[in-house]
This record gives sequence, structure tokens and C-alpha cells, in this order.
Amino acid sequence: MYFERIKFTREDLDLTQREISEILGIKRGIYTAMENGLVSFPLPLIEKLADYFNLSIDYLVGISNIKRYTITPKPANFKNLGKNIRKIRRKNRLTQENIADDLNIKQPSFASYENGKTLIKLDRLYTLAKKYNFSIDGILEKYDHLHN
Repeated sequence: MYFERIKFTREDLDLTQREISEILGIKRGIYTAMENGLVSFPLPLIEKLADYFNLSIDYLVGISNIKRYTITPKPANFKNLGKNIRKIRRKNRLTQENIADDLNIKQPSFASYENGKTLIKLDRLYTLAKKYNFSIDGILEKYDHLHN
């Protein structure tokens, strides 16, 4: 999935893909593929990028036009991510099969996300956030007031 704000933000700060790849600790080719939507950003890297730019993840991926929240972000809570995804699924009265269908994956793969065995990829989390109207920053518990 291509998140154009990531590229525009990098260019606005007059940074090269090589500089960003060094900040993230990855090869430039991998960063280029992620920036162009050929490879999904791992959640820890999009968090690191958002923190580096001092922007919200929601802004970088186009969920929100709010660039920064008025409080300092906390580190993402990847440990609770599965539990928070489950809360959203239940709040919307959906089964794991329903969500798996939304993501074009099989139910056991989604169950692995919910149970915290596998970290969901950004593109899939984005799809859920858009469809079920929640904040990625909130579900990652970066800001208490956004927590879902």
C-alpha cells in the first residue's frame, strides 16, 4: 500500500531515501520498496519514522489530518495490539472470519494477530482502521486519549 504522505514528508524535510534508510537501520532498497508501496512497512519501522518526523502514524498513513497530538507520544504497545484488535472486532460484533474476509486472509492468520503470535502488517491494520474507524496511534496505545 502506498502512503504518499511518507514520501512527501521526507521530501519536505529535504531528506534522501538513503538518509531515512540509515535512520531506520535498513537497506535503501528496502526503504524504497516500502515508500513506494511494494513492501508493507513493519509497524516498528513506521513508529520509528513517525517519531523521527515528530508526526502521528495516523497522519503519515492518511487516516487523519492531525499531524501532531498535543501530548507526547508513548512507545507503541505491541504487546497489547492483538487484544486491542479483538476489542474492536467484538465492539463491531464481528467474527474472526468476517475480519479475515475483509483482509483477504484466512481466519487462522487473523487469529494469530489477535492472539499476539504474529504482528499485523501496517497495510492490514490500515485497512481495518479505515473500515472500522479507529486510530492506529490509539490502538498502539501511543496516546492515552485515543485509546480504543
